[in-house]
Amino acid sequence: MIMFAPNIKRTQEGWVDFPSDQKLRKQLWPPEASSHPAKFNCFLVWEVMKYLTKPGDTVLDPMSGSGTTMLAALEGRKVICIELVKKYHDMQVQVLANLENVKPGIDEDVVLLHGDCNKFLPLEVDCILFSPPYSNILKNVADLTPDAVDYLENPWSAGSSSDFIYWQRMEKIYKKLLLSAPVMAVVIKDAMKGKKRRELVKDTIELCK
Repeated sequence: MIMFAPNIKRTQEGWVDFPSDQKLRKQLWPPEASSHPAKFNCFLVWEVMKYLTKPGDTVLDPMSGSGTTMLAALEGRKVICIELVKKYHDMQVQVLANLENVKPGIDEDVVLLHGDCNKFLPLEVDCILFSPPYSNILKNVADLTPDAVDYLENPWSAGSSSDFIYWQRMEKIYKKLLLSAPVMAVVIKDAMKGKKRRELVKDTIELCK
C-alpha cells in the first residue's frame, strides 16, 4: 500500500504534521484571503492529490472558498472549483492569475464556477476534495472572522442552516458527489458547542455511507 505523505514528518502519536503554508499563501493569495473562515493547508492539498490522483486527472472542489485546491494544477492535475460567494470567486480569479505567473498556461487546466454547487452537480471527474460547511457553527466564529458573515447571509449556504436542515442539504449534495467521482476526500473536524462535542466527522462518514 502506498504511504500517505511519506515525506512529511509525523508526531509521536503518528499524526501527519503539515508545516505552515503562510509563506506560500503570502506569495499567491491577496491579504484579505487570510480572513476566510476555513482554509486548506496547501501542503495537505498536494499530498492528497499525489495519494489519490495521477497527472491528467480532474479534481473537483464543490465548495472551494479561497481556492487552495487550484494548487493541484501545479502538479499536472485539472481542477474545477465551485464557489458560492462572489467575493471569494473573484479572489480565486486573482489567485489563478498569480499561478499563471508561476506556471504559464495553467489557466487552461482550471475552471472557476460561481454559484450554488447543486446547480452544477453532478460533474464527471476523477476525484473530489473539499471541506464542507459546519452547520451553524459559523455563527460562533463570525465574531472572530467577519468574513464568515458572507456565508451566513447567503440563503444557499448550508452553513447558515439549523442542524436538521444542514444534514438534509448535505445529503442532497453528497448524493450528487457520489455520481461525480469514484473517490472523495473530505477535510472536516469535530466542534464544541458549549461543553458538548459535535461529532461532525462520525456523522459525515455515516451520511456518506
